[in-house]
Amino acid sequence: HHRVMAGGDFYFVDGGRFQNTSGKSLSSIRTQLVGSDFVLYANGAKLTAETLAGKLTSKEVTDRKGKKTVQTEFKTDRLWSGELPDGFSRVFLQADQQVVAGGKDAIGFFNIADLKRGKAKPAAQADLKSETWTVLAADDRLFVITLDGQLHCFGSKQTKTQHHLIPPRAKLPVNPAAAAKVNSWIHSPENAHGHGLILGGADVGVIHELLRQTELRLTVVEADAAKASSLRELLTAAGFYGERVTVHHHTKPLTFAAQPHFANVVMVNGKTASNLTEASLKIIFRAVRPYGGVLCVKNAPSKLDKTKITGGAIQRVGGDLLFTRAGALPGAADWSHQYGDAGQSVVSKDQLVKAPLGLLWFGGPPNDKILPRHGHGPSPQVAGGRLFIEGADLIRAVDVYTGRLLWERELKGVGEYYNITGHFPGAGEIGSNYVSLPDAVYVVYGKTILELDAATGKTRREFKPPAGAANFGWLSVRDNYLVTTTAPIAIKLPDKEEKPAAITSLAEMNSRFASGSRKLAVFDRVTGKLLWTRDAQYNFRHNNIALGASSIFVIDSLTEARLNALNRRGLKLQGKPAMYALNFKTGDVLWQTDENVFGTFLNYSAEHDLLLQAGSAFRDRAKDDIGQGMIAYRGQSGKILWANKDLSYNGPCLLLKDRIITNGNGGFALDILTGIPTGWRY
Repeated sequence: HHRVMAGGDFYFVDGGRFQNTSGKSLSSIRTQLVGSDFVLYANGAKLTAETLAGKLTSKEVTDRKGKKTVQTEFKTDRLWSGELPDGFSRVFLQADQQVVAGGKDAIGFFNIADLKRGKAKPAAQADLKSETWTVLAADDRLFVITLDGQLHCFGSKQTKTQHHLIPPRAKLPVNPAAAAKVNSWIHSPENAHGHGLILGGADVGVIHELLRQTELRLTVVEADAAKASSLRELLTAAGFYGERVTVHHHTKPLTFAAQPHFANVVMVNGKTASNLTEASLKIIFRAVRPYGGVLCVKNAPSKLDKTKITGGAIQRVGGDLLFTRAGALPGAADWSHQYGDAGQSVVSKDQLVKAPLGLLWFGGPPNDKILPRHGHGPSPQVAGGRLFIEGADLIRAVDVYTGRLLWERELKGVGEYYNITGHFPGAGEIGSNYVSLPDAVYVVYGKTILELDAATGKTRREFKPPAGAANFGWLSVRDNYLVTTTAPIAIKLPDKEEKPAAITSLAEMNSRFASGSRKLAVFDRVTGKLLWTRDAQYNFRHNNIALGASSIFVIDSLTEARLNALNRRGLKLQGKPAMYALNFKTGDVLWQTDENVFGTFLNYSAEHDLLLQAGSAFRDRAKDDIGQGMIAYRGQSGKILWANKDLSYNGPCLLLKDRIITNGNGGFALDILTGIPTGWRY
């Protein structure tokens, strides 16, 4: 985190000094303290004080190529320098002729005169149990916050130390009438978690029951200032305020600026409910979370019974009206696979997220357990309102609307292949090891595929590889079909000087991780039954498998670079590479071709029933990936719609509506049905 400080005509942040009026960068400086006429900065434990004011100077310099330029420099005068002793690392404030410095486990006062003479000892010191985070002086006292979350108060007089702890939560009394109401609002176990919004306040009994029966974090909006204050005091005494409940005083609760889609339960009470109109109800409904969120209007006026809300189902329970937002927002779409969907279109079908963009939430669980970006691990995936992301040893689910951690499943070593800090092809070469759906997450784990419950992360089923295959290599899902590859083979691209050992069959190249596999296997994901398998003549490259509406499109081939690598080891494969369209249920060939089969990336546009054979060569992709040539086929019949063997580009290509969009700087667009450039470049 960067601390922002200001003094005189300057502000200091992120290791720099800037002009207040223009934001112009003036100099680099690691500021620790800004006074009325000085600034104190640090280099390790060494401190230097210089004048706050300074002046810009300019001079002409000649660079190494002989070009003359004008160089500006901001100059100040040094006042003094000193050094903090071991254990102290940061100066927080000045008090008269002393500065206060904190460190790993102590806070200390240092006389400036002692610092000027060199390495100083603290004039006074208090030991702490954690590192100092920030310090504030007020009311003749020093307040210190440490990284373990403790607040310490120090004064000038020696007194007996007092320890203040958060009071234990009171055991809330059961309120039968309120309990019945809460039961009618909480439709599902998921609605008992997350956030709740109460507009117009609520009686203490209802709030107590929500806290007792659910895990909701409540935001209460109260129009009456006295009631809001009283409610805060009651909840503080019970140990809930700030952690489970916050109370806002807002004279017009219906205009409270609630974050869209954040609340699992929204309640409107009292006068606020009686003042509801259809227009204001629709505005409030924006705060209700998709996939089962509920808006409850207590003692709702009968005029609201015929309200029609997009995406909402209405129900009257007693005197209350319930509006349930079932399923996804209209126009929303999931990103369930590495490349968007099972057809590898590399494009989201979402119609809601458009520029100008705004911040929906920030925070959430930290990324310290998540895979490093240069290892190019599998893409984060979104399904059913949940964001799924992989770590070195876990799969994590987060609420996509609030950032709230839903569950975290430890799977030791699940991301080991991608756990690389250097640049590495990762999932760009071997594919993703998981797929996310609204009901389940499928993960290649060890020698099995785990089916995890999308709501809880618990294992529901394990899929074992068919006989003769030790490992799974890749997976995808379409409807009830789990499409996988087994028996991955790693064909190393050797250096020219290397003399590889001889082999006699592809089976000798078996590996746990590879860009392709020797077998294709399809399971019924509902029953767990293995439906069929197919052996490759060469290899099923994982990026060369795309799922259509009723077909699996796959290329059986090896790139020239990998064939040459096999030849050097004494293995020469016979036959020609081929492309197939296979029946999902039986594996029967619907159509096939062995003409011009060259691609390293297949993707399918369901909108146009168009299959594109191309490549995905780009930085940090596989070394043998191609970046030249495209052929478009009709998915149903295999008929060639157009071909351009000479076209060079970066990939993978995006199939966006009526266009094919290539990747990287200098990318361009083609008409998807003709292959003709559209004239649009970027």
